Amino acid sequence: MRYVIYEGRTKQEAVDKMFMAARMENRVKETMLIRTYPEERKKFLGLKKEVVWIATACIDDSRLMERERKNIRKANTQPTLFKDDEINATETYGSYKKDVSVSPNISSTMLQIEAEKNKKLEEEVQNLKSSLNQIQSFIKTEFEEIKEGLMKSSRNTALENKKKIMHDLEISQKNIEWAEDYLREREFHSKVVQDILEYLKMQKSDILIDKAQILTTMRDFLRANINREEIMLENYNYGRNILFVGPTGVGKTVSIIKMAAHIAVIRQKTLRFISIDRYKVGADSQLKTYSDLMKAPFYPINKEEEFYELLNRDETYYTFIDTAGKSPRDTIVIKELSEWLKKSNQKFDIHLVISATTKPRDVDLIIEGYSCLNFSHILATKLDETMYIGSILSALYQTKKPISFVTDGQGVPEDFEIANVDKLIADSFK
Repeated sequence: MRYVIYEGRTKQEAVDKMFMAARMENRVKETMLIRTYPEERKKFLGLKKEVVWIATACIDDSRLMERERKNIRKANTQPTLFKDDEINATETYGSYKKDVSVSPNISSTMLQIEAEKNKKLEEEVQNLKSSLNQIQSFIKTEFEEIKEGLMKSSRNTALENKKKIMHDLEISQKNIEWAEDYLREREFHSKVVQDILEYLKMQKSDILIDKAQILTTMRDFLRANINREEIMLENYNYGRNILFVGPTGVGKTVSIIKMAAHIAVIRQKTLRFISIDRYKVGADSQLKTYSDLMKAPFYPINKEEEFYELLNRDETYYTFIDTAGKSPRDTIVIKELSEWLKKSNQKFDIHLVISATTKPRDVDLIIEGYSCLNFSHILATKLDETMYIGSILSALYQTKKPISFVTDGQGVPEDFEIANVDKLIADSFK
């Protein structure tokens, strides 16, 4: 068994050369194509490269020898003519016998031919063994090359995957840090920031390596975790006693006037105003002015008995109650108001008014200070005075209370609208 290599500019040219040589040497059946592959070679001082196709052929010399041996056998089977004096044999002609013997030269020739046959057979056996060993060696070499190639490819793939994972992990970590700065810059409470970051860390890496997808994920998180109610002024039915509470300077009085103006126009219901300024802290001139414009009764009170009397006087459909602004730390006054509401045995729609300019930590104090009133809604004011409203969204997230209305200016009644949670969230992530 031997191997011959043929070269060509193309794969087909190399294969054609192999078969042409086989036909010329009369060994087509003994020639087998093993493999074809391209090989890059340098030309012209190594400055130029060309691709040469290699065809490797296996030639079975044992089959060639077998074919030649058959030809020899065929030639040996032809009759041989001997001279008369070389033949002695026993011939019988009737009762007459002639003693004939075989010539010693013929016997020696036959033994020599037989010996040559045996020698050729032994050589063929050895050639077959050698060819088999060559084939096994070739297969083993090819297998080892393929195995090494696969292992190298697998190692390279694993290395590339590891590099990609490490790269994505590094980007993800940087993007999470970026997300934290993004949320804090927009005035989100630290508790809300922490919850959002924990949620982000549970996402797949293909999300964390893309800032746009991170923003979408954070928006979706808030949408899913902030309660909302479908509020309609045309059919406002959360209670006929509407009470606004909150710290000083958040815009409670203006907000309650705006809401009353909308309901007065849309619902065409009678209404009145009550101002609870228990300790004579605030002036009621603004509320009095607008109540006169709307031709609605106005009652400033500072005694508990007056409050109960007015609530039991069923003279209007809606009662809008404004309260004096108090610090959330002034828990005694707030708890006193809570007692008034409980003793009245009336249902109240309580709105905690928070300015969008309030810092997240101060929002915590406001929520905690007014929690004893069990407010039903949060109303956000002064959206026009800040770029970010993370503190308002944080309050909604932490209290699980829905937002009712928002104000974005001093205009009455135009700068007042029903809150849209999705819009507030979208505006916070611009």
